[in-house]
Amino acid sequence: MAIKDIAINSATNDIDISGISLYLNEGRRAVAQRIRIKFGTYQGEWFLNKSNGIPYQTQILVKNPNLENISALIRNIILDTEQINSLESFEVAFSPSMRSLSVAFVANTTEQEIISSVATATTINPGLYLLLFDLPSPIIG
Repeated sequence: MAIKDIAINSATNDIDISGISLYLNEGRRAVAQRIRIKFGTYQGEWFLNKSNGIPYQTQILVKNPNLENISALIRNIILDTEQINSLESFEVAFSPSMRSLSVAFVANTTEQEIISSVATATTINPGLYLLLFDLPSPIIG
Protein backbone atom coordinates (compact mmCIF):
# COMPACT_ATOMS: atom_id res chain seq x y z
CA MET A 1 0.00 0.00 0.00
CA ALA A 2 1.38 3.38 -1.00
CA ILE A 3 2.25 5.77 1.79
CA LYS A 4 0.57 9.20 2.01
CA ASP A 5 1.75 12.27 3.87
CA ILE A 6 0.90 15.96 4.08
CA ALA A 7 3.00 17.77 1.45
CA ILE A 8 5.80 19.99 2.78
CA ASN A 9 7.14 22.84 0.65
CA SER A 10 10.88 22.13 0.34
CA ALA A 11 11.70 25.84 0.00
CA THR A 12 9.90 26.93 3.19
CA ASN A 13 9.78 23.63 5.15
CA ASP A 14 6.15 24.43 5.91
CA ILE A 15 2.90 22.71 4.94
CA ASP A 16 2.29 23.18 1.21
CA ILE A 17 -0.90 25.19 0.91
CA SER A 18 -1.66 26.79 -2.44
CA GLY A 19 -4.72 28.97 -2.31
CA ILE A 20 -6.99 27.20 0.17
CA SER A 21 -6.01 23.63 -0.72
CA LEU A 22 -3.97 21.21 1.36
CA TYR A 23 -1.93 18.74 -0.68
CA LEU A 24 -0.86 15.18 0.03
CA ASN A 25 2.26 13.48 -1.22
CA GLU A 26 1.90 9.84 -2.14
CA GLY A 27 4.24 6.96 -2.82
CA ARG A 28 7.86 7.83 -3.48
CA ARG A 29 7.31 11.58 -3.01
CA ALA A 30 6.03 10.92 0.53
CA VAL A 31 8.96 8.57 1.23
CA ALA A 32 11.47 11.13 -0.10
CA GLN A 33 9.84 13.83 2.05
CA ARG A 34 10.29 11.66 5.15
CA ILE A 35 13.98 11.26 4.37
CA ARG A 36 14.29 15.05 3.91
CA ILE A 37 12.60 15.62 7.29
CA LYS A 38 14.94 13.15 9.01
CA PHE A 39 18.00 14.93 7.62
CA GLY A 40 16.58 18.30 8.67
CA THR A 41 16.20 17.29 12.31
CA TYR A 42 19.12 18.21 14.57
CA GLN A 43 19.86 15.88 17.47
CA GLY A 44 18.47 17.42 20.65
CA GLU A 45 16.01 19.83 19.06
CA TRP A 46 12.83 17.85 19.81
CA PHE A 47 12.00 18.35 23.48
CA LEU A 48 10.17 15.02 23.79
CA ASN A 49 13.18 12.97 22.66
CA LYS A 50 16.57 14.70 22.85
CA SER A 51 18.33 11.69 21.26
CA ASN A 52 16.20 11.98 18.10
CA GLY A 53 17.84 13.63 15.08
CA ILE A 54 21.18 13.87 13.31
CA PRO A 55 24.28 14.59 15.47
CA TYR A 56 25.66 17.30 13.15
CA GLN A 57 27.47 19.31 15.82
CA THR A 58 29.06 16.35 17.62
CA GLN A 59 29.81 13.79 14.90
CA ILE A 60 29.44 15.11 11.37
CA LEU A 61 30.69 18.67 10.94
CA VAL A 62 33.63 18.39 13.30
CA LYS A 63 37.37 18.89 12.83
CA ASN A 64 38.29 15.22 12.29
CA PRO A 65 35.10 13.36 11.35
CA ASN A 66 35.00 9.58 11.28
CA LEU A 67 33.70 8.94 7.76
CA GLU A 68 33.01 5.26 8.42
CA ASN A 69 30.73 6.11 11.34
CA ILE A 70 29.07 8.96 9.46
CA SER A 71 28.50 6.77 6.41
CA ALA A 72 26.96 4.01 8.55
CA LEU A 73 24.77 6.54 10.41
CA ILE A 74 23.41 8.11 7.22
CA ARG A 75 22.94 4.75 5.50
CA ASN A 76 20.94 3.50 8.51
CA ILE A 77 18.78 6.64 8.60
CA ILE A 78 17.83 6.13 4.96
CA LEU A 79 17.27 2.37 5.33
CA ASP A 80 15.21 2.87 8.53
CA THR A 81 12.77 5.11 6.66
CA GLU A 82 9.37 3.49 6.28
CA GLN A 83 8.95 1.95 2.81
CA ILE A 84 12.64 2.03 1.84
CA ASN A 85 13.54 -1.44 0.67
CA SER A 86 17.20 -1.07 -0.32
CA LEU A 87 19.97 1.29 -1.37
CA GLU A 88 21.01 0.82 -4.98
CA SER A 89 23.95 3.21 -4.61
CA PHE A 90 25.35 5.27 -1.76
CA GLU A 91 28.32 7.65 -1.65
CA VAL A 92 29.67 9.97 1.04
CA ALA A 93 32.35 12.59 0.32
CA PHE A 94 33.99 14.95 2.82
CA SER A 95 35.83 18.14 1.86
CA PRO A 96 38.08 19.28 4.74
CA SER A 97 38.90 22.60 3.06
CA MET A 98 35.20 23.44 2.56
CA ARG A 99 34.12 21.74 5.83
CA SER A 100 31.29 20.08 3.97
CA LEU A 101 29.89 16.61 3.61
CA SER A 102 27.99 15.42 0.54
CA VAL A 103 25.81 12.36 0.29
CA ALA A 104 24.45 10.90 -2.94
CA PHE A 105 22.11 7.95 -2.94
CA VAL A 106 19.64 5.98 -4.99
CA ALA A 107 17.07 4.04 -2.98
CA ASN A 108 14.43 1.52 -3.97
CA THR A 109 11.04 1.63 -2.21
CA THR A 110 8.91 -1.35 -1.23
CA GLU A 111 6.67 -0.36 -4.17
CA GLN A 112 9.71 -0.84 -6.49
CA GLU A 113 9.99 2.92 -7.14
CA ILE A 114 13.35 4.72 -7.29
CA ILE A 115 14.32 7.77 -5.21
CA SER A 116 17.57 9.56 -6.06
CA SER A 117 19.04 12.58 -4.30
CA VAL A 118 22.17 14.49 -3.35
CA ALA A 119 22.47 16.28 0.00
CA THR A 120 25.17 18.56 1.40
CA ALA A 121 25.95 19.60 4.96
CA THR A 122 28.34 22.48 5.53
CA THR A 123 29.58 24.98 8.11
CA ILE A 124 30.47 28.59 7.48
CA ASN A 125 32.55 28.64 10.65
CA PRO A 126 32.81 26.37 13.69
CA GLY A 127 29.50 26.24 15.50
CA LEU A 128 27.51 28.05 12.80
CA TYR A 129 25.75 25.64 10.45
CA LEU A 130 24.21 26.56 7.14
CA LEU A 131 21.47 24.52 5.45
CA LEU A 132 22.41 21.25 7.03
CA PHE A 133 21.44 18.45 4.73
CA ASP A 134 19.34 20.63 2.53
CA LEU A 135 17.89 17.62 0.73
CA PRO A 136 16.26 18.92 -2.43
CA SER A 137 13.16 17.43 -3.90
CA PRO A 138 14.38 14.08 -5.13
CA ILE A 139 14.88 13.06 -8.69
CA ILE A 140 12.15 10.52 -9.15
CA GLY A 141 12.36 8.16 -12.07
